Amino acid sequence: DLVVVLINHNVGWNYFCDLLANNDKGYFTGKTVKLGADIGTAENPVIRMAGETHHDFTGTFDGDGHKLTFNYNGIADGVAPFLYVDGCTIENLHVDGSITNFGTRAAGIVARQNGEVTIRNCRSSVIIQSNKAQPCYYGGLVSKNEDDAKLTIEGCVFDGTLLGRLDLCGGFVGDHGL
Repeated sequence: DLVVVLINHNVGWNYFCDLLANNDKGYFTGKTVKLGADIGTAENPVIRMAGETHHDFTGTFDGDGHKLTFNYNGIADGVAPFLYVDGCTIENLHVDGSITNFGTRAAGIVARQNGEVTIRNCRSSVIIQSNKAQPCYYGGLVSKNEDDAKLTIEGCVFDGTLLGRLDLCGGFVGDHGL
């Protein structure tokens, strides 16, 4: 795979998000985005989500063993560092931080997943707080596995926390799409 973007700081994460937002789905197919350092801190976390409707991440994201600190506090239907993915691989990534959401879905790595997606050798240490009455589909790794989507999880750990009123939630996947 060709390394297209090497992210070394929060500004690089925002550039990656801009590339997703400004190009059609498939822009990263066959390409790799790689972390070159830990991104975000408790004092200065990443707050922007990567991907949006029709601008899904489709390539390989290699955390290269680095940590991404992500925080969110608000109301959204989906919250995670990767908002929309389709046919991608996310690997070797440690996500830390916190999510407080009054919306339906939240997860430590991916909010909505389509196509064939592999999450490999990842760790989610995110504290996820639900402030919505119900239903909530919160997952340690993935919030929503869409119908007919294939999700493979290999060598991953969720050592974060799911808090609040939690219906249909899981340590790895919140809503399996059935």
